[in-house]
This record gives sequence, C-alpha cells and structure tokens, in this order.
Amino acid sequence: MTDVPVRELHQRNDVSRRQHARDYVELKWPHSPGSTRRTLSEAMATIAPALVTDIKGMADARTVRTALYSWAFNVTRRTEEPPPEGAKVLAWFERKSLPASAHRPTACAYGLHSMP
Repeated sequence: MTDVPVRELHQRNDVSRRQHARDYVELKWPHSPGSTRRTLSEAMATIAPALVTDIKGMADARTVRTALYSWAFNVTRRTEEPPPEGAKVLAWFERKSLPASAHRPTACAYGLHSMP
C-alpha cells in the first residue's frame, strides 16, 4: 500500500487521449489488413478534434484531418517528417489533448459542433 492518494497515482500515470489513441492504433496495426488500418486512422482522425481542452488556435478542418490521418494515426508514416503545416497541427494536438482520465460528457458534443 502507498501513502499517495489514488487520484494522484492516476495523474502520474495519465497520458493524453491523443497518445492513448496512437497507442491503440499501434497495437492493432501489425495484425490488421489495409482496410482496417484505414478505418482505424479515419476513426481516430475524426474523433480527435473533439477530445481537446479548447479549439483556440486549431487549424482548418482539412489541414487537421490530413495531419492526423496521414501522420498521427498512420503507423507506417510515423518515421516520415510531416510538412511544416502538419507538424504544427500535431504539436497543437499534443498540447491541447485531454488526459485519458478526463471524463467530460460534453467534450464530444462541443468539439464536433465547433468544427468548421
């Protein structure tokens, strides 16, 4: 047993929802056919914009989708350097992604309705 409160332990081990999604895709990728890989990347790129702290400074929807679909959630291309615009989007998501432990029922509705 530890003297550290459970909440603090969770916070210490918490990852962003973006990182959690990347880890999930990475886990599934090696054993998935191309169609499943495409579906995973599309699904994660679609939901990721809704799982952020706020949308201030978010790039336009097309740029966001391209960066997330092509680099963040595409294991094959992770070793490639994204173009500067894509790198900027990925850095923004790294900063703005909610922690995986966050449970905000309104986050999805807020994010999806606020996309251009």
